[in-house]
Amino acid sequence: MLREECDAITGLIEKRLRKMREVSLITKHGGVALGRLDDQGRLVYRAGKFVPTTDPDKRDRLLREGVERIVDDGGKTYYERLAEIFPSWWQDV
Repeated sequence: MLREECDAITGLIEKRLRKMREVSLITKHGGVALGRLDDQGRLVYRAGKFVPTTDPDKRDRLLREGVERIVDDGGKTYYERLAEIFPSWWQDV
């Protein structure tokens, strides 16, 4: 019984993650962060920011604080900026 419940929960989590897409978040101060949008366009994740609420609309509003724009590029802008910061030897590892 426990095994079936765990598999069911895992399946729900995987299904929900498939519906999300990674985006780059451009902040008002010129920084770049990584985020995830759900299938309704709400921001549900922002790297480095924890929001203790289960209400999706409230979470979206709080995570968008300080965000100038959202670039729907699969996180490419974020990863490119990250690569600029790390030394070249780090990228070879």
